[in-house]
Amino acid sequence: DIYIDITPSTTGTTIVTVKAPNGEETKITAEVNSDGIIENKYVIITVETGKYEIVVETTDGTNIVTDTYYIFIDKTEPIVESTITKTTNTITVNANVQDTDSGIAEVTYTIKKGDVIVETNTTGEFTGLEDNTEYTVEITVTDKAGNTITKTENVKTEELVAGSIAFTEI
Repeated sequence: DIYIDITPSTTGTTIVTVKAPNGEETKITAEVNSDGIIENKYVIITVETGKYEIVVETTDGTNIVTDTYYIFIDKTEPIVESTITKTTNTITVNANVQDTDSGIAEVTYTIKKGDVIVETNTTGEFTGLEDNTEYTVEITVTDKAGNTITKTENVKTEELVAGSIAFTEI
């Protein structure tokens, strides 16, 4: 929600117009009455993702002063797609993260063995792991508006296989 605290002019009438991304407009007239009390001081507008235009217009009946403000609301989680490569002792996560509304603020990678966190980093590269072991990889992405998504994948490192020799009779 957008909560607007209006401080009207003491010498005129203040009209606040909020234009939503879908084109809907909400107008609120705030003024100081003859008893010095502000009427219609607050407005709460339920919002969705998008750009809001807020116009504050004050008039004394003859003159008009206008200020325009823009607020961008982002309620959409970022998008995460990933590919994972593995060896006997490494897991590398390549994540493609996108957020068209406010942009990406942070990406973190966590690897767990069971419920135990082995490591958390920002590169997605994990080394020194045990072979033939099941791990859980979490990719957590937060956008600049604070929306967060976590993608979880189970990955098993490759098994380290012993080399062999063969004997031949000469």
